[in-house]
Amino acid sequence: MVSINIQNLEKHYGKVKALHGLNLEIDDGEFIVLVGPSGCGKSTLLRCVAGLNPISGGDILFDGTPVGHLPPQERDLSMVFQNYALYPHLTVAQNLAFGLKVRKTAAEEIEKRVKWAADILAITPYLDRRPRALSGGQRQRVAMGRAMVKHSNAFLFDEPLSNLDAQLRVQMRKEIRALQQRIGVTSIYVTHDQVEAMTMGDRIVVMKDGRIEQVGSPAELYTAPRTRFVAGFIGSPQMSFVTAQADGHQMTLSDGTVLTSATAATGPVTLGIRPEHFLDGTSEANRLTLDVTTQQVVGTSTSYFATLGDGEIEVIRQGSDTERPATLALGIRPEHIMVFDKDDQRIAA
Repeated sequence: MVSINIQNLEKHYGKVKALHGLNLEIDDGEFIVLVGPSGCGKSTLLRCVAGLNPISGGDILFDGTPVGHLPPQERDLSMVFQNYALYPHLTVAQNLAFGLKVRKTAAEEIEKRVKWAADILAITPYLDRRPRALSGGQRQRVAMGRAMVKHSNAFLFDEPLSNLDAQLRVQMRKEIRALQQRIGVTSIYVTHDQVEAMTMGDRIVVMKDGRIEQVGSPAELYTAPRTRFVAGFIGSPQMSFVTAQADGHQMTLSDGTVLTSATAATGPVTLGIRPEHFLDGTSEANRLTLDVTTQQVVGTSTSYFATLGDGEIEVIRQGSDTERPATLALGIRPEHIMVFDKDDQRIAA
């Protein structure tokens, strides 16, 4: 296991810059999640760490030693992909042992490591089967086992759960996190799914357009996003946004509605409110009565959508409401209204 230090990392494809001077320190044994929309550079960054993409500038250090110039085989990393990358003609045991045989590891040691990984991943009953006889979740466990037996410096996961159905994704992300905590290996995990990122990472790296927007724990990104992009990307359901004209703590919306925020500002701003922060109409804070345009019932909760100012807001309530109300009486505490300036930077309260 190693610490990984990314220093002023750049990656160019001709005249196109894919990564813009990234800096990131990953502690030994830490589980870091890279998250962002398609094309943000998260997989490119992972491949640069792996040595699959040559870097255009900056460097990567493992435990303080520069490795940016080294080929992949000399970095001693294990990668897990979404397509599993298993050999279809080999059994599970043979797939697990393949990399060790290439390294000319002793047969006794190979057998020991294969048994160790199979026991942890609960795939011992499948060691004599071929990949085609396994479910998607079982194949993903085999792919992780093949990474485990190498005893590598770090694990790199490139959207490993994208091919699985929703229920299995939930199960597998718990298993991957539990596995990482058990063996204590430094891990970098790439996903476009912010829920996956929030439930798995010690820290999350939010990326946009080849740059790092913010790094922090799931709680930090949720409660204190630095930018409107991070605020809208992190959290499910997503934050609702409306524009306003600020005069101190008073925020006037385009329809004349005035909200009081704990944050003071002047001039044009954007207000952000999370769906779960709307209170019922008995609240004394920022009372609103809004017309409901539509609703969505999802199991134990109901989402209502309504127009506020020049934006559409979402309000989430516990319980299944099968009949759509015409209006909603709401309240919102001043401290739950985030304020962003014209450059989409959050203004601190």
